[in-house]
Amino acid sequence: MQIKAKGIDCSTRVTAAAAKKFKADGVSFIGRYVTPNSWKSMCKEEADTIIAAGLQILPVFERTADRTKGGAANGAEDGRRAYAHVRSIGQPIGTAIYFAVDYDAPASQHDNIEAYLRAAAKEIPGYKIGVYGSFSVIEAMAIRGAAAYFWQTLAWSRGLLSAKANIFQKQIDVMANGIKVDWNDQYSDAGLWGAAPQLPAKEEVKVPRDITKVSEWAVKDWEEMTKNGYVDGTRPGATVTREEVCVIINRLRKNLLLLISEHNKICD
Repeated sequence: MQIKAKGIDCSTRVTAAAAKKFKADGVSFIGRYVTPNSWKSMCKEEADTIIAAGLQILPVFERTADRTKGGAANGAEDGRRAYAHVRSIGQPIGTAIYFAVDYDAPASQHDNIEAYLRAAAKEIPGYKIGVYGSFSVIEAMAIRGAAAYFWQTLAWSRGLLSAKANIFQKQIDVMANGIKVDWNDQYSDAGLWGAAPQLPAKEEVKVPRDITKVSEWAVKDWEEMTKNGYVDGTRPGATVTREEVCVIINRLRKNLLLLISEHNKICD
């Protein structure tokens, strides 16, 4: 998959100086926690700082690593908590809130995880739900339609990358600009919020038309028109002038009159 942007996520508060350095390093987004009453959580001041640096925010909610296996009851409670926090820090409606499945979840727990996500989604009106997890979790939740966005982690993915992943956490626990971070690749829209990255525009390459060659779809008609004298058989790809249009129409007119005359002779 084509990488459109790169970003980090971390549990440490990002200062204005750090945000500026990450921006200079080519980072487009920063993943931060939106779990209330947690030392890892992002406050409004930090969110404003990240956005002011020209970066986007990837918000993720996580109380405990395996809380999603608690199913719908946990999902509903966490959805309400997440909603209250993101509203307090100014996250715009229409963006995504990711809920973390931060452990090696077996397939036997996928039903519970789905129930958790669906319950959480009902408690975050106006926002789209995303899920963070391993390859198997991303694949299962995508097939079930349990989330709108997918953030896959390298952990527990056993070397596999889901084609459904909008973001891939490719490197875990490395030092950068004085803090411990995880590195991520973004492949497609992921429901982030803040300043959109300025991606380089794709340069359009125009190949000149060879006006001496007939397009494949027009070969038969061109040959018949040439044989019948309507065109001279040259420059099939050239622009037609009004003079040439007049000549073609007049030749058609003459041939039509000739056909009518011959028809009348036969009838007589």
